[in-house]
Amino acid sequence: MVASGPALEHISSRPHHPARVKYRWLLILALVFPASLFASPARSAILYQIDPSYVSIRFVVGNMFGMFSTTGYFKQFSGSILLDIETPQNSHVDVTVASASIDTAWDTANKMLLSSAYLDPAQYPSVHFVSDQVVQLAPNHVILHGYLTMRGITRPQDLDARLEGYQDQPGLGPVADFVVTGQFNRRDFGMTSDYPLVSWKVSLKINAHIFLMPKSSNAP
Repeated sequence: MVASGPALEHISSRPHHPARVKYRWLLILALVFPASLFASPARSAILYQIDPSYVSIRFVVGNMFGMFSTTGYFKQFSGSILLDIETPQNSHVDVTVASASIDTAWDTANKMLLSSAYLDPAQYPSVHFVSDQVVQLAPNHVILHGYLTMRGITRPQDLDARLEGYQDQPGLGPVADFVVTGQFNRRDFGMTSDYPLVSWKVSLKINAHIFLMPKSSNAP
């Protein structure tokens, strides 16, 4: 997976220059998903396509009054990320997850989550997140305001995105690590069964290890 463009040439660990700050947080919007560049470097808007090879989408829900927890992953997802360098507020994230791809490595939990009381992929085959606003809190930290749709119900949802590490690796070029977190209440999406054995709160954590095209690869 490769990526290129002006937003990727200004990331630095040196003290924050205003221009570097702008480009660094724009890279954070590539946050969740490793991507391939599909836009010309001359354009201010840079479109990335999601490549799930280097990303994990994990959820954790408490069980038995907080004594235990269940962790699972979504294995299939797709989408796109649009970065607008000239007008960062116009940047955009759109992600679709296959409901049936959930996996907890525990057959009993999988059957429960795939039932009509929970994700019900037979009736609602996908979970969808789309952003509508990006707010910068720090050079390495943004909040994505958007909407989460699950079981045919759409609610406002915020995701916290952080650039956790960046380095040049010999032979690979720039590599960036992102962590994105969020929470939602399953009752808001019609999943009301099994409380208090299963907590209302569901925590999300998304990790991405992103390989970026070396600068020398930008040449025509």
